[in-house]
Amino acid sequence: LVPTSLHATSEEHFKLFHLHSKMLEFITSQKGSQKLTVGGFLFTKHRNGADGKEIWQCEDRSCTMRVHTKNDAIIAELETHSHTVTYGKVLVKTARATMRQQAKEPTR
Repeated sequence: LVPTSLHATSEEHFKLFHLHSKMLEFITSQKGSQKLTVGGFLFTKHRNGADGKEIWQCEDRSCTMRVHTKNDAIIAELETHSHTVTYGKVLVKTARATMRQQAKEPTR
């Protein structure tokens, strides 16, 4: 999202701030792939885009929400979620990923 003029409106500044202020976290799935968490929603990597961009789709396959990232920062959000967030789902998946990683480490 780029301001349309040199004198960007406060709405354009808000949109830019909103995109870049979201916390991104990556977790490892049970099958070893990366998942992106944003605002309590989970995303799976859809494909690589041009110039190092990554395109992520909502884990709920009926949802059309997409997120574009570059250098671990959101550069675009496409559509909106067609469902509500399942509170605690990200915490459970993060805890499971941590336990899997710890189980792989040798004991002392």
